Amino acid sequence: VIGNSGKLAFQAMLAGTSGGTTDDAGIYRGSDLALTTIVRKGEFAPDGNGTFDSFGAPLINKAGQVAFQATLTGTNGGTADDEGIFLVHDTFGLLQMARKGAPLAGSTISSITFATGSLGVSFASDESNGFNDTGRIAYTFVLTNTVQGVAIVTPPTPAAIDSAKCLLVTLGAANELLDVNEVGKRMNDLPLHPRLSRLLLAANENDCHWQASIAAA
Repeated sequence: VIGNSGKLAFQAMLAGTSGGTTDDAGIYRGSDLALTTIVRKGEFAPDGNGTFDSFGAPLINKAGQVAFQATLTGTNGGTADDEGIFLVHDTFGLLQMARKGAPLAGSTISSITFATGSLGVSFASDESNGFNDTGRIAYTFVLTNTVQGVAIVTPPTPAAIDSAKCLLVTLGAANELLDVNEVGKRMNDLPLHPRLSRLLLAANENDCHWQASIAAA
């Protein structure tokens, strides 16, 4: 697909790779001057939960940002969290924007896909594929409680990214280089805000569940 910026994004199958069928696909972005690898099959998801297995057709906006849907393998939840929508941001790198198995509206996402004009929803010209020129993504969802709808997510600001990094380090979920440790992985298994998931882990470690429940409330 060619964006309004003149850059293009495409999915490709590869031959003769070192990993055989485990790394034989990827998404790429190109311009007049260079071809850049966006993501490769076999790479870890941004949160470390699973590796990329297959990709949908990528989308590219005027800013040259690339969004795509992908399935993953080796996830903690199996088929319950094996699909997501991702965004490649020139400042922040690969971001997970939506994921099966993630909490939403008091339930859990069981199905997601890009929202498009074919859904009967009115979109501006740069939003007809569910991805606009500011990086916002619109996606349709089905929850485990059967509720369906359309959600819109916006890429985080630099200040929000810095705040999130600081929080993970403070909670002991990652080091200063943002390498996620065992505590962080266990926190990620809980569909809660990081502060609450760390609180529950600490309560279990110190046998103070009712005190933690009061604190969380």
